[in-house]
Amino acid sequence: MACELLEARVADDPNDPQSLSELADYSAKANDCERAMTLVSRLEALLPETGPSYHQMAYIYALCGDGDAAIQALARAVELGEPAEIIRQEDEFADLRGRVDFVALVGDSS
Repeated sequence: MACELLEARVADDPNDPQSLSELADYSAKANDCERAMTLVSRLEALLPETGPSYHQMAYIYALCGDGDAAIQALARAVELGEPAEIIRQEDEFADLRGRVDFVALVGDSS
């Protein structure tokens, strides 16, 4: 249901980064990674160069199993000021916690 509502918003304004971001996030959470990854590629050109933007893209990559892209987005997010301590604790990144590059980026959660 949420995806359907967001699809209508995106149809009204296909270049609205907020609507695209929300639709990509909900799609990833619904395991519709084909749609989520299509949307995130559009988002890369539309989102501002900010920590929260890269953090949001990292969620989508992580939820869709693209750990390398998630780490790259998180590295840029941290570089732009996103707090590593928050990232370290987020459930969306649970599958990355065992990776050396994730621990090097945000520290160990144990």
